[in-house]
Amino acid sequence: MRAGEQAERVNAAADLLEAGVPCGGGRTVLAARFGVSARQARRYADQARASGRAEVPEASVVFTVKLPRGAGRAGAGARAGERDHDLRCGWHGR
Repeated sequence: MRAGEQAERVNAAADLLEAGVPCGGGRTVLAARFGVSARQARRYADQARASGRAEVPEASVVFTVKLPRGAGRAGAGARAGERDHDLRCGWHGR
């Protein structure tokens, strides 16, 4: 289930409850609209009744970045070089 699906379904159940649709009819409407079982539709209605409307999360964007082969090791190598330099200069342990 994508991020906002549950919130959308709970909000649809809240809309039906606010409109005064009877429980049995609301379950049937939710089950048909979202392709879920009557039991799951009842759970959405129960959640809407208990907690009210749900906040629909903002859509997220995914992106990929390609880095040069040695990019991940540059920091570790630099730190190792600093340690070597500290040992040569007598700064180690101070």
